[in-house]
Amino acid sequence: MFSVKNILYMKISHTLHSTPPTPAHIKKSHLFLFHGNDTFTVSEKINFWIEEFKKKYDRTPTIIDAQILSGEQLFNNIRDALQGYTLFDPVRLIVIRHVFSMKRVDAERIHSCILEHLEHIPETHFIVFHEETIDKRIALYKKCADLKKKHIFIVEEFSIPTGDALETWIETRLVLKKISMEGHVLKKFIARFTIPEYVSTYSEKPSYTLWHIHNELEKLLSYTGGAPITEQTIEQLTRETTPSHVFEYTESLLSRNVPAAYRNSHALLPRNTTQAKSELLGIIAFLQNQFRDFLTVKTFSEKGMSSSAIADILTWNPKRLWIVQRNIHTWSLNSLREVYKDITEVERLAKSSSLPAPILLHRITLKCIQS
Repeated sequence: MFSVKNILYMKISHTLHSTPPTPAHIKKSHLFLFHGNDTFTVSEKINFWIEEFKKKYDRTPTIIDAQILSGEQLFNNIRDALQGYTLFDPVRLIVIRHVFSMKRVDAERIHSCILEHLEHIPETHFIVFHEETIDKRIALYKKCADLKKKHIFIVEEFSIPTGDALETWIETRLVLKKISMEGHVLKKFIARFTIPEYVSTYSEKPSYTLWHIHNELEKLLSYTGGAPITEQTIEQLTRETTPSHVFEYTESLLSRNVPAAYRNSHALLPRNTTQAKSELLGIIAFLQNQFRDFLTVKTFSEKGMSSSAIADILTWNPKRLWIVQRNIHTWSLNSLREVYKDITEVERLAKSSSLPAPILLHRITLKCIQS
């Protein structure tokens, strides 16, 4: 079941969770920037480093999160962490999250503080910056990239694995848990979370996160109690991902295909009333994103912009843009705007009223068909 690539991946996984760097075996690289949409792997790696640091040095690392702290408190914590070293505190681990992605109005002072101290941090102090999204045009990132060339900074991007890499990631987890899953069962499991290729062109982002897949795996492992995972177990305990159905639903709305629209809307919601309301809010979020994109593309098109110019501005691949333009070709800008307003109104009703989820979703369907 496990090929050479799986064994190699397990070695890579071991390296990922290796002991955090210490002065004994790393001389220069003591600053790290981990970024990318695979927040699961980054968090797992940083948490492992934190636990190993606690064991080795019997003290707690400094952790600063710009989404939790703000203003003077955030500034003072970062300043003190970067300059507050003493001879009696030879090794430190400092984790700083979400400072690269701060709003410009809040970021200037914080970034200036970091830039001021970055090159003067002792090699015994290990600073880990963690970001999900990053603007590579800002001065702070450019400084990190420059220090990377000098082998002082390690900049690493983590992307959610797809295709064969995703299979390998799951297989590795199963090996570590000593659980077996046949190849065809694994593919069925993955199919519950991934979306068809023709749908994925709507977005470059995967339709899943490793957090979700990890939680689903843990649920399966807990249920089977060490026994092999079967197709039946997967069908009983996991539910097909919403995005696939949402995109199919969206296509049927845009084409005003009434039977398909109602068929797809029924497939979106579970029978459980509580779960249905929760699922509806997720569906609404997807629809809002989709119709926001449709409005943007339609607006640019009506201004006479070329497809290549629109793709460049939105940083989309041409295939994705072509599919969107094809689907909204018969729609007016005003019609798209009205549907978007109605979706937003349905969101308000879903959060504030006791109306059943199927009725609220039916309202969106009806609005689109009549537009």
